[in-house]
Amino acid sequence: MAFCTIYLYKCSGNPEKKKGATMGTIAVSELRANLKKVMQRVEHGETLEITSMGKVVARLVPPEDKQKTARKKLKEIAATAVLRDVLSPLDVQWGAEKE
Repeated sequence: MAFCTIYLYKCSGNPEKKKGATMGTIAVSELRANLKKVMQRVEHGETLEITSMGKVVARLVPPEDKQKTARKKLKEIAATAVLRDVLSPLDVQWGAEKE
């Protein structure tokens, strides 16, 4: 079962929204009444801003897939990395070996 994160913050205007992220708003009362359905929406990738009396008081976000993120970063690095054999002995002696 995946878990989501709830971010609580003082509202001083709209928080920055991530590009490409699906974001909706939901009132605290509606969240209480439909918690299971709301959690399913978030589990499927939707981010929701929770409002109280018309002001955003929290944000409900889906869990980060750390493995997927790590693989994406590795792909980016691999595109520009120069790969060499790091296990074979070098022909050059290190200063520590000379002593």
